[in-house]
Amino acid sequence: MKVRGTGGSTIGRGDLVPHFEVTARDGRRVRYGELWQRRSLVFVALLDGGACDEEYAAQLLRREPGFAAEEAALVISADPVERFPRRGVVVADRWGEVVFSRAVEAGADLPAVEDLLEWIRFVRSQCPECPP
Repeated sequence: MKVRGTGGSTIGRGDLVPHFEVTARDGRRVRYGELWQRRSLVFVALLDGGACDEEYAAQLLRREPGFAAEEAALVISADPVERFPRRGVVVADRWGEVVFSRAVEAGADLPAVEDLLEWIRFVRSQCPECPP
């Protein structure tokens, strides 16, 4: 699998997630290498502050058990990751192939939490090795 974009372009469908290490909003360190090949990824980049960002993070955290049930890691962070949007979402399968990416200007433009769960369900349905 090849990485489509290079340089400063934002990651997109078909690209591979770079290995990264960030601090999640709950304070834990997340190393992508520990998730890679084990869990799908829902990475939500939120800038610090802002009522919309805070409400969105709260909505995500309320639905975290749903992501876990689908064998997906939910990572919410304000730390920059190479080629990831500064505010937005990246969804990737367990092998790091991006299936959905959206950069937004305002927190109100972030995708619905249920839509992110649908992307993860889609990823699992595409994976013959993954249990239903």
